[in-house]
Amino acid sequence: MRLNMRFFAAGTLGATLLLVGSGCQQSDQNVQAARETATDTGDHTNKAVLNDADKTFMKKAEEGDIKERDLGRVVAEKTRNKDVKDYAQMLVDDHTKDLRKVVDLMDQKGMPQPKDLPKVNNEALDKLNGMSGAALDREFINMMVEDHQKDIADYRNEVNAAQDEDVKYYTMHTLPTLQEHLKKAQEVQDKLLTESKTR
Repeated sequence: MRLNMRFFAAGTLGATLLLVGSGCQQSDQNVQAARETATDTGDHTNKAVLNDADKTFMKKAEEGDIKERDLGRVVAEKTRNKDVKDYAQMLVDDHTKDLRKVVDLMDQKGMPQPKDLPKVNNEALDKLNGMSGAALDREFINMMVEDHQKDIADYRNEVNAAQDEDVKYYTMHTLPTLQEHLKKAQEVQDKLLTESKTR
């Protein structure tokens, strides 16, 4: 009788352990499935198609980067003023770097761009190409003050209006660079004005 009770107890214990082990395994499977679902959802969110307003903004951001980069290159080569040259080179460096971010983000969001982006044809570039000396410096810096004031207003609007979280993140983190560009352009503008008055 005692022997039978021992077998019964051992059998009950084994069944209990089997159920617990099975439950743990099922729990592990559920956790793994949840992880895969979370990862899968994350991927879809990342590749979400932009609405028309966010697309328009990103296209303008891309064109703005190309324009500022190209204007900076022209002026950096033509000017003899160190402050203007340094500012122009800063624009080339910063807007080239930002252009890569914009193109990568557009590609992520289903707006693939050609690898060799064309120059943005604009009147500003044509105008600066036909100028030199102090007139070139003043015109370029005045353009940059005006352009960056407009860009900052557009980026501030997009921070509030963006529907896509990645676009909002990009906009918020680019805004301080544009504000720094405006500040430095205004400093150079003041310096050029002072220099022209002392001549």
